[in-house]
Amino acid sequence: MIGLAIRFYDVVLFLHISSVIIGLGVLFSYPLLFAVAARSDPRAMPTVWRVADSIGTKINGPFLGAIVAP
Repeated sequence: MIGLAIRFYDVVLFLHISSVIIGLGVLFSYPLLFAVAARSDPRAMPTVWRVADSIGTKINGPFLGAIVAP
């Protein structure tokens, strides 16, 4: 019977790759978000910027920190 061997390195590598996808994926989606919001309703841009700032501090910060941790 073949056993499933999960090493600590594999777990850390999974967390690292997941952090890259989540942390940088959000950053790369900002230009699209801003373009759509500006085209649909320019008066909503202050709210879009506040949401982007909130996402940047609460979501991207920990994930970007996890990228450089290993």
